[in-house]
Amino acid sequence: MKNIIIILLLLATVSCASIKYNLSQDKGNFSEIKAGEKYSVFDLKDNKSIINVTSIQNDSIIGTNKDQRVSIAKKDIKDIVKNQTGATVKLATVGAAVIYGAYVILKGVKDTAESIGRALPPL
Repeated sequence: MKNIIIILLLLATVSCASIKYNLSQDKGNFSEIKAGEKYSVFDLKDNKSIINVTSIQNDSIIGTNKDQRVSIAKKDIKDIVKNQTGATVKLATVGAAVIYGAYVILKGVKDTAESIGRALPPL
């Protein structure tokens, strides 16, 4: 049972990002990107930069990474991903609690059925 909970938590943690911009789909439309948010930005060579966006200009996205100013040209951006770890961890925790609760209930039903079976005379 512990393995199922661990797997559920790992899967949820890995899948806690949502794509806000994709070059092949959005083709220059950066409307989903908001100043004041933290994003993972992937360039055309798949290099990753994690930035806190401070502004979106006509030709670039400007932000900070570890107190350093970062400017990335829009023409060089392949993907922008918003990490939502907090919400996903909460969801995974609730999911694990539901699975564990179901396990406890089913184990109780099984134990009760076995006890009843032992108490009944053979047919």
